[in-house]
Amino acid sequence: MQPLELPSTKTTKERQKTVIVDKAKAVAFLVALGFAKAPEWDDAKLKQRLDQVPSKVDEEDVPDGFESFYTSLVDSEADDPIEFGKPKKDKKGKAKAAKPAPAPAPAPAKKGKAKAAKKAEPPTPPPAKEKKAAKPAPAPAKTVERDAFGQRVGTISATINALLEPDWVDEQDIVKAAGVTLEQARGRLYYAEQEGVIECRRLVQYRLTSKAPKAAREKK
Repeated sequence: MQPLELPSTKTTKERQKTVIVDKAKAVAFLVALGFAKAPEWDDAKLKQRLDQVPSKVDEEDVPDGFESFYTSLVDSEADDPIEFGKPKKDKKGKAKAAKPAPAPAPAPAKKGKAKAAKKAEPPTPPPAKEKKAAKPAPAPAKTVERDAFGQRVGTISATINALLEPDWVDEQDIVKAAGVTLEQARGRLYYAEQEGVIECRRLVQYRLTSKAPKAAREKK
């Protein structure tokens, strides 16, 4: 009669392996994945998101620089708890420098007449190195043209800036003249209003204020 095998007496804690990760690295990893509010989360929510990484994030979607961090999460078991701390680095023993081999003892001199040493031929001089051509001087950096508001010419913001006047201008007229969407126009107008260079009336009309650049207010 064969003896009965008793069930394993190992507890859950013995079977689990705690995964230690750096909290700052974890937050940066989640932000890189698109969770912009990760720095505001508490530890419990951060751990919950990290637990979901192996099943939610494919290897090709891992942001650059976080490959080893992603691997540490994927290699852990599903029920392994995550704790924040400084992960232990594997200690790698440094290879000892090899001791130089002892110089061989000089061979005993042979009796008899010593042979005349052959005259050593003079070494052949190495060929002269060709001088490398001097590198051409770097081209001067291109000057970026900007409008009176400091915006780069050709951008949506600069195009909308050119349509602003001291008199009231309707936002729909700005959209048509600039060839942009209403959302794009409102985005630039909102920041211009926050800067104090324009003011808004009835949420649909805008005009330049005294804080606007003089060149923009006096344009023809």
